[in-house]
Amino acid sequence: MRRIAQVLSVTVLLMTFSVSLATQQEFLEELRVLAEAGDAEAQVTLGLAYSFGRGVPQDDVEAVRWYRLAADQGDAGGQVNIGLMYADGRGVPEDDEEAVQWIRLAADQGDGDALLWLGLMYANGEGVPEDDVTAHMWFNLAASRFTGIDREGVVRSRDELAAGLTADQLAEAQRLAREWEAEHTR
Repeated sequence: MRRIAQVLSVTVLLMTFSVSLATQQEFLEELRVLAEAGDAEAQVTLGLAYSFGRGVPQDDVEAVRWYRLAADQGDAGGQVNIGLMYADGRGVPEDDEEAVQWIRLAADQGDGDALLWLGLMYANGEGVPEDDVTAHMWFNLAASRFTGIDREGVVRSRDELAAGLTADQLAEAQRLAREWEAEHTR
């Protein structure tokens, strides 16, 4: 499932790399200049290029380096991506607790992908104790950040989880989501 989300998050990157090799190299050179100058969005995009081997040799260690530079600036995309690298043990030792810490930083900024990943992590007990009430809370928050088919998928996951909750647990999950939302206004 993690790989699917990463692939979806690079749709723009893949479309960019569907151009000629010369144009790809020009794009990568411009991207690298921006990334080296500290542009967090460029750093994440360059990290994605290395993660998937698009226009550059596939290199998870190099991808982590670029994600970390962006994440250390507080960029939610960098934080989610480095968290996923820790979750999968790509370019860094596998460490679900470290993954949760990075993803939580992005979630605290209201990042929909991070909210979704926290829901999955709590539902599966990855890096955190398994907790369906908390997982439902994160899924509910994530659903409010997505539209269309993406939202439908999150809602489906949330509702499948809700089917196993008692009425009191569901009310608790909804209360927790409202409180989190009030503390993290968009």
